[in-house]
Amino acid sequence: GTTVVIAQYYGAGRMDRLRDAVDTVYTFFTVSVVPITLVALLIAQPLLSLMRVQPDAMADARLYLLILSGGLIGTIGYNINAGILRGVGNTRASLLFLGISAVMNIVLDLVFVLRFHWGVAGVAIATIIAQFCSWVFGIFYINRVYREFAVRPFSFRFDRLLFRQIMRIGLPAGIQFASVSLGIMAIMSQINVFGTSYTAGYNVGNKLDSLAFLPIQSIAA
Repeated sequence: GTTVVIAQYYGAGRMDRLRDAVDTVYTFFTVSVVPITLVALLIAQPLLSLMRVQPDAMADARLYLLILSGGLIGTIGYNINAGILRGVGNTRASLLFLGISAVMNIVLDLVFVLRFHWGVAGVAIATIIAQFCSWVFGIFYINRVYREFAVRPFSFRFDRLLFRQIMRIGLPAGIQFASVSLGIMAIMSQINVFGTSYTAGYNVGNKLDSLAFLPIQSIAA
């Protein structure tokens, strides 16, 4: 939704309204990220129970999910920056930050798991550090290259009509992407009944399926 609105104003040369759009989406992010994180932390255990995670995997799964939920700020922040950059026609920068984040994630995985022996916690911590860095890199890049609409997380300038327009455009795509995730969760609740080895095998196959399906889904969006 942010991408479309920003692209419209950028194409029309209305930099004042583009500035308003960036301030609005970042104000919403600043205000909502803590409540969203708290909700994610609270529903982690009930969610795993609903998905019927086996007792021998429950402790690790819960720890992993709690750490990831605590680091949602980086995930959401990166996606907001990517939406802004796509709106002004710059897809290379967000792809570059994502690539750096992916490499950083792999390196930190190896360090935290093989060197420090942190296990599942190490994998989760590596993920949130990499995502947080990609978000911060995006802010520095936008503020340096696009100073006319530099990111100001604490400007607290909020345009209700603009936000309504962003939600009206973005919500259908959000529901589409969420429905796929919810469908996978529903399937996982059945898969988990067969035990952790079966679940692990399924997840490997599911990753391969995601690699094949994601480009098509992205083009459709």
